[in-house]
Amino acid sequence: MKLEDIQYTIPENSTDEENFDIEKWRTDNPMDYLKAMFLLNTTSNKNEVFNTIYKITRLYIPDILFKYYSLTDDIVLNEQKLHTLEQKKIFMSDTRYLNDPFDNKAYFYKSDELKKHERLAEHDGKLIDDFSSYFKVSALTSNHVNSMPMWAHYANNHAGYCVSYDMKKNVQLSSCTFPVQYTNQRIDISSLMSEQVEKMIRDIEIQSAEEKNRYYWMIYH
Repeated sequence: MKLEDIQYTIPENSTDEENFDIEKWRTDNPMDYLKAMFLLNTTSNKNEVFNTIYKITRLYIPDILFKYYSLTDDIVLNEQKLHTLEQKKIFMSDTRYLNDPFDNKAYFYKSDELKKHERLAEHDGKLIDDFSSYFKVSALTSNHVNSMPMWAHYANNHAGYCVSYDMKKNVQLSSCTFPVQYTNQRIDISSLMSEQVEKMIRDIEIQSAEEKNRYYWMIYH
């Protein structure tokens, strides 16, 4: 599915704030990042819409979330996990080591469509594909400590431990925690990538007429 093919009808009915049931709302309105992308792609005020979308994602964060940790034969890794527990921190994993190879790969772009940009043509229209080298993730769950499947799948068959996190008190953690959306479709964001490349080239290379006599060059890496 292409990004520009995503279509939504935005409801006009307002929310009854006095009788607002957050749990029912979460169940009736699962997080939809496709709708968020549609809104960003069709608005002229992207900053305001982005900030609103971020505020909406905060409504999905429960007061308490749990993380199951596995302990294995990897002593070094075990020590790292236990050290984060001792330091009252949370262990983060490289996305490239996740069990599902399609995790964090809901979007893709077609390099052939980016070849039209001269500066990308020499690189076959490819940008950095493996962003997993630059960030880490940590999976949390609302399933409490009595969840047998969670112990079996994520705590090495009950050989690990479970930590609860107070999301209301830990603003630093909750502010960078986002609900997960499950989908069978990957989104083609070629048009968005092309638009961003064009903007980047304009911002970098187009200078005002007053600066034309400074005689400087740009270095690209």
